[in-house]
Amino acid sequence: PADRFIIRRLSPANTIGGGMIVEAIEQRIKRSRPELLTEAKARADAAESEIDFLEYCIKTTPDGAAAQQPLSLRAKILPERLAMLIDGLIDSGKVLALSGNLFIHTATAKHLEQTLADLVGQYHSENPQSPGIGAEQLHQVSGLAKNVYDGVVQLMLSAEKLVQRKSCLALPEHREDFEPAQRSRLDAVESLFKQRLFNPPNIDDIVAQTGISADEVQTTLHILTEQQTLARVDRKILFHRNAISEAARRLKAHIEKEGMLESVQFKYLLDTTRKYAIPLLDYMDKIGVTTRRGNTRYLKSR
Repeated sequence: PADRFIIRRLSPANTIGGGMIVEAIEQRIKRSRPELLTEAKARADAAESEIDFLEYCIKTTPDGAAAQQPLSLRAKILPERLAMLIDGLIDSGKVLALSGNLFIHTATAKHLEQTLADLVGQYHSENPQSPGIGAEQLHQVSGLAKNVYDGVVQLMLSAEKLVQRKSCLALPEHREDFEPAQRSRLDAVESLFKQRLFNPPNIDDIVAQTGISADEVQTTLHILTEQQTLARVDRKILFHRNAISEAARRLKAHIEKEGMLESVQFKYLLDTTRKYAIPLLDYMDKIGVTTRRGNTRYLKSR
C-alpha cells in the first residue's frame, strides 16, 4: 500500500497518468456496481496513513477479527511495528483485543454482539421455559468462526450483555416462564425422581405413575435436564441432583475411611442395583470426584 506508480505509453511516448497502489480488488469495478467504487475509495483514503490502513484492514477482515500475522502481510507492516500500532488503536478505543491473539474493530464487535443478542432473544421467544441457549447451539446458528465467536461471547459476558445460567447463555432480563400445566408436570416428575434417588424412574414408570403422556414426559425431562435438576449419567439413565450430591458424599466418606472403593461395593453404599450403580460411579469419575484404576476408585487429587 501507498507505493506510487506511473503509466506511460511507449509510442508515441507520453505519460498517461499515475497514482498510488492501494490493494488488489477481487472484482472489476463496474458502473453497475457503485458499492465497489465506494469500497475502493475507502481503501484509498485509508492507505494515505499507515495506522489508518491497519485500522481498515482490521475492520474489513472477512472473519470479523484477525491475528497479527495476516494483518502484517495484508498491511505490509513488520510485526514489531504492527504490535506498536495495534496498541495505539486499542488505546484509542478503535480496536479490541480478543483471546487467542485476535483483534476486532469496535464497530464490528458492536455489530456481532447485536447479532448474537438477537439470536439469543429469538431463542427466548421460541423457548420461554428454557434458561437459555446452549453455547454450541448459538455458535452453530451464528455462523461465526469459533475463535471469533468465543471472543465476542466473552466480551458480552464481561459487559453483562449475556449471562450464564445453568450452562446456558441468556439475556440478563430473561426469566423462565412456565404455563401452570407445565409447572405441574415438572413438579410431578421431579417429585418422582426425589422419591427414588438411587432407583430412578424411566419413561414408562413416569407415564404409569403420573398419567402424563410419553411425549410430554420427554419434554419435561428435557427441561429438567436443561435446568440441571436432573443429570444424565448415560444415554438412558437420569438422576436427580440430590442423588448426585448424596452419592458423592457417601463415596467420599467411604474412600476417606477405607482408602479406596471397589466397583462392586458402590451398589451396597447406595442400596441399589448394578444397573444404576455402575453408570453413576462412572459419572463420578467424569465430574472429578474419583479416579479409576482398573475396578478400583480413589479420590481424585485436587
